[in-house]
Amino acid sequence: MAVIDFIPREQCTMSGKGHCCSCRHEWVMVAPPGVDWFECPACGLFKARWMHPAVPRKDDLIWICGCGCDAFIVTGKHPPTIFCINCGKEQEF
Repeated sequence: MAVIDFIPREQCTMSGKGHCCSCRHEWVMVAPPGVDWFECPACGLFKARWMHPAVPRKDDLIWICGCGCDAFIVTGKHPPTIFCINCGKEQEF
């Protein structure tokens, strides 16, 4: 029987490509799990995100705004309106 030593969550880190939704700077980021927003080292704004935060299924479509941002706000009105969090443009289907 093998014994597996697990690393405590607070000691784990993730790494991968990141990009700033504002100035489009790209770099390799390292952060603990669960961190979604980062300060961009180029412009100093907290608009940086993981470039590939999750791997979608093969058949899934990914919605990306024309400005390159993939994060949106959905209003509670009916029908809902979807806005890009970076440029504020209302998304059209």
